Amino acid sequence: MAKTMGRPVIMPAADNIVAETRRKLNVSQEELAAMLQLTRGAISHFESGKCKISGPVKLLCKLLLKHPDILAGLE
Repeated sequence: MAKTMGRPVIMPAADNIVAETRRKLNVSQEELAAMLQLTRGAISHFESGKCKISGPVKLLCKLLLKHPDILAGLE
C-alpha cells in the first residue's frame, strides 16, 4: 500500500471486475451505477479499491460481460 502525505493509498486490484465491466461496455460510472441500481459513488469506491466488491455486484458484472443486454427492459 502506497502512502501520500502520511495516509495510506488504496490501490485498485488489477482484476477489478467493476472497472472491467464499465470499460468493456463503454459506459460512464453514472451509467453503470444506473444499470446496477447503485450510486456513482459506490462504483467509484469499487473501482478505486476503497470498498470491497460484494458477491451480488460481482455476479451482475459477470452477467453483463457475457450478456450486455441482459438488463434491458428490467426497470
